[in-house]
Amino acid sequence: MENIKIVIDEKASSENDEILINNLFKYETEELLHDVPKHISIYLKDENQRIVGGILIWIHTESIYIPTVWVDKDLRKKGFGKKLLQAAEEEARKRGCKYVTLDANFESAPFYVKQGYYIIGEIKNYIFDHTKTYFRKSLIPSSMQEIKEITFNEIQLVPASLRDYPIIQNMARFYVYDMSQYLGGEEGWECPEDGLYEYIDFKKYWQTDDAFPFIIRYKNELVGFVIIDKKGSEPKIDFNVAQFFILRKFKNRGIGRYVAHQCFEKFRGIWEVMVIPGNDGAYQFWRSTISEYTNHRFNESTRHVTYLNNSLKNIFCFSSQHE
Repeated sequence: MENIKIVIDEKASSENDEILINNLFKYETEELLHDVPKHISIYLKDENQRIVGGILIWIHTESIYIPTVWVDKDLRKKGFGKKLLQAAEEEARKRGCKYVTLDANFESAPFYVKQGYYIIGEIKNYIFDHTKTYFRKSLIPSSMQEIKEITFNEIQLVPASLRDYPIIQNMARFYVYDMSQYLGGEEGWECPEDGLYEYIDFKKYWQTDDAFPFIIRYKNELVGFVIIDKKGSEPKIDFNVAQFFILRKFKNRGIGRYVAHQCFEKFRGIWEVMVIPGNDGAYQFWRSTISEYTNHRFNESTRHVTYLNNSLKNIFCFSSQHE
């Protein structure tokens, strides 16, 4: 090829753009992945057959990708977005797909989390101060995916004595390491030069009558720890999840959710759970876990907490006192 030149087109046509998109997909799927995706669309139409919403889908061998979900502004918060996602997921299941991946703005995260999606990545300041967020959902039935391996009555919540303090303190290194996945880009979260992450000294939880440390075991194997205390951001708070950690090999198997619910039952009262902004894994876990336990009856806010050096926290508040 000769006389190849770069042309900037400020009035780009959809026809030319389609050439770029189709060839990019052809290269990525046929030459790199050896997988030719099928494109389908699902629409919402009114009585005049006018499109008032829809969802675009690329179907791959084992997963579908959704780049766009749209509902007319007059129809939002009426369940149509949920119905579109359910229709897309049903189409995916019919084709033997196991996963759904989609991207959206971070402001829509609560909606997707409520539908069973979890955050797998994000691009902050994607446009101005807006964040582009990537979500995923497994279509594998939970009975096949995780719960089949767990016998929940063999999960033990064991009160931790001072002799257990070194064990919990050692696990805290992994606790910080896991959080660095989400917070590692912020100041103060750099990996130490000796290669060993450190966390606050947990001994203080054995020096008060208002803290309750537990070791979590499954079939006698160490799984993690949870520490409950009575420090809340408001006087009305009875109990707070001070620390909560599940070892990575036991994550996404229902153990953390089970343990959290057991704690809520064990300590009846007004609860608070605080999450560091940016720790998206913890945020999605607690929002889903608390929503399930309370049947969506909880309050959520973001504010500075005085006793924690006025640091900013995402806060969930709810009651475990059954009516």
